[in-house]
Amino acid sequence: MMLTHTSGLADFTNFPQLGDWVRNGVVEATVLTAVSQAPLVFPPGSKYSYSNSNFFALGTIIEKLTGQSYSADLEQYLFQPLGLTNTYYALPPAGQSATGYTDNGSGLVPAIIWDRSAAFAAGALSTNVYDLAAWDNALLNGQVVSPASFQAMTTPNGFPMADGSSYGFGLVLSTFNGRQLIWHDGQIGGFTAENAVFLDTGFAVAVLTNDQNADTDTVILKIMGAVCNSSQLSGNC
Repeated sequence: MMLTHTSGLADFTNFPQLGDWVRNGVVEATVLTAVSQAPLVFPPGSKYSYSNSNFFALGTIIEKLTGQSYSADLEQYLFQPLGLTNTYYALPPAGQSATGYTDNGSGLVPAIIWDRSAAFAAGALSTNVYDLAAWDNALLNGQVVSPASFQAMTTPNGFPMADGSSYGFGLVLSTFNGRQLIWHDGQIGGFTAENAVFLDTGFAVAVLTNDQNADTDTVILKIMGAVCNSSQLSGNC
């Protein structure tokens, strides 16, 4: 239920304490306690609603099972085996970091950089388009999870969204021109990202922006349309 966002757990990113957590950091137990004390949004298993609390809690479960930190698990089981040399749980080196921006009502201004502990397993990652492409290829070719697990990841949770999409295990399941598509977007202070992949060919589009208010959906769809509907480029799609 946590993987499919059908748990009913309240989203901690909507809690009034978030601003303090983002600026000053927070221990996992504090966030989990706040989530556990918040009323359920709905009875577990009865609806779908995206909640970052699900992935935050799953990160602590991984730590309990492995006996080491979530960041160490990422390095051991994902970053190193898959060669993701430009992907970081800690903030990346300054020379590889962009400045993130947000709209304060009168224009774009540098955004507050989130303390990684506030995002934790719900979004404390930095990467580039090259590593995202490598990740997509690894995921589709059985290097990340077993075929059975990938089948589970791409199985709808039973609660279609308004646009006909559904959610699997950590993936949005949709179609484009009648073809199956997996995708996910994400937003953190100053940045917005989206990654979409066709299941049949592996053709992928990754969009990373340093504007937290950017509409990456529109950019992704325009790129896919330009390539897949082009007589010259559709072979790449």
